[in-house]
Amino acid sequence: MKKLMATLALSSLTSIASAAPVTFESGLVSGQVFTAFGGLNWSGFAALNTASLPSSGLKLAATSGSFVAFNKGAGVATISSATPFSLVGADLTAGWRDGLSVTVVGKLGGSTVSSTTYTLSATSPTHIAFGLGNVDSVSFTSFGGTPHLGYNGTQATFALDTLTIAAAVPEPETYAMLLAGLGLMGAVARRRNKRA
Repeated sequence: MKKLMATLALSSLTSIASAAPVTFESGLVSGQVFTAFGGLNWSGFAALNTASLPSSGLKLAATSGSFVAFNKGAGVATISSATPFSLVGADLTAGWRDGLSVTVVGKLGGSTVSSTTYTLSATSPTHIAFGLGNVDSVSFTSFGGTPHLGYNGTQATFALDTLTIAAAVPEPETYAMLLAGLGLMGAVARRRNKRA
């Protein structure tokens, strides 16, 4: 019984901490606007095969293969889920503008949990450790920057690759309830052992 309780506790904590990288290498067509991918809901994103692109930040954005996701039309792009998740990190690259700003807003139940603005390079990917835990929606709004000399585009577009998500980290009260439940199971098991 003790081994079972320890295994349950450990598996609960392990599943909470595990992170899964989302890449865009399978199942998408370049230019395709997609709404579901990697267990998440997507809005305002499209897939892009960077292999045959002319010189741009978009071509340089791929860190896991040749496909990336980008905010189509330089609009607001959103990732969401019916169940809370943690946005651990991702590689972001400005498509056409040096010093492009991207504001990342995490929400839970419609309420803003976090809002941070990052500055991106148009010449190499920037790995961003978001550290956003317990959100059900994350929006990306890009703006500003100056056109990069030698690139043929000017939109406030950014590309995203190697997105790392994890199950939501429970609030401390959840851990307290888990431990209380395990303690109660232990007490019941001890009582049964004494009677036997």
